[in-house]
Amino acid sequence: MAVVTLIWAIGSLHRPWSPGANTAEERRSGCDLPQRRPTVVASFRCRAAALPQASLLQPAGLPKVPAANIGSMSGDGSLIDFYESGPEAVRLQSREGLVEFLRTQRVLRSILEPASRILDVGGASGAHADWLVRDGHRVQVVDIVPGHVDDARSRGSNAQVGDARVLAFVDQSFDAVLLLGPLYHLIDPSDRARALAEARRVARPGGLVVAAAVSRIAVALDYLRKGRLDSKDALDMVARICANGHDDTGFGAGIFYFHTVDELRTELVDAGLSDVAARGLEGPAWPLIAPGTGGDDPIIGLVDAIAEMADHDESLTGASSHVLAIGRRTAS
Repeated sequence: MAVVTLIWAIGSLHRPWSPGANTAEERRSGCDLPQRRPTVVASFRCRAAALPQASLLQPAGLPKVPAANIGSMSGDGSLIDFYESGPEAVRLQSREGLVEFLRTQRVLRSILEPASRILDVGGASGAHADWLVRDGHRVQVVDIVPGHVDDARSRGSNAQVGDARVLAFVDQSFDAVLLLGPLYHLIDPSDRARALAEARRVARPGGLVVAAAVSRIAVALDYLRKGRLDSKDALDMVARICANGHDDTGFGAGIFYFHTVDELRTELVDAGLSDVAARGLEGPAWPLIAPGTGGDDPIIGLVDAIAEMADHDESLTGASSHVLAIGRRTAS
């Protein structure tokens, strides 16, 4: 009750907002992800740094082997079309996407060893690779979308086209493997198991595997804040997602899977990872961020602060739009 009261109080301090109609561009994501590039100004109040500029140089020496026979992920062309329609990096610069970015950055900085060799699977155009390299890590980006790989290379990242289920790298090559997107585009549980098995394979003994998922309640909360749950069809659609993890006819059909927190933990444990923990990224207050909110809006910092307060409280983990699971490869 205290958390609900706190969220209500912060919402009442912020200016009132009215959910707007979804544009065609906004409908590309269940959490109403923006296509406009907002300005993150110096007045933005968050402890973590804002989205860093592209690095110019990448350290050499990352182990790799010739490209394997790479298959296609769920949705195949439709998934590529989905991401080719707008830069992924833009999503991480405003609204709850910026909270997701800052919280991911903060969590990773707290667990990564200095000068780690990192494989960023599904790393898109290198939004996380940029700051990881600036922090002194050696990073290899792999993404199934050719346009993402081109963008990452143009930003100075080591990047190549690849599939999370068939990684073209030798065993035990990396100190940490990031899967900050692939799991929620793999509908079939056997595909998610393959991706996690590959991540474990290329992680060194004792190395980390970090995987992101979209929570089952995310679409329902997003539709609620935008005033789109006023029809039986919409309520039925979000109910199917909450019950099944996907919907074959409504939003995200064929290209999105939504996890429960327990399901995500179990998938990492079944992949042979130990010490598995789950962290909510955006926290329980992210639906208070109105559509169109830029990165310089004070509500971003407030939602981020609540996410920090809610961190490690398992009863609130699944209220985030994205959940981050962290596991470690055992010595065997």
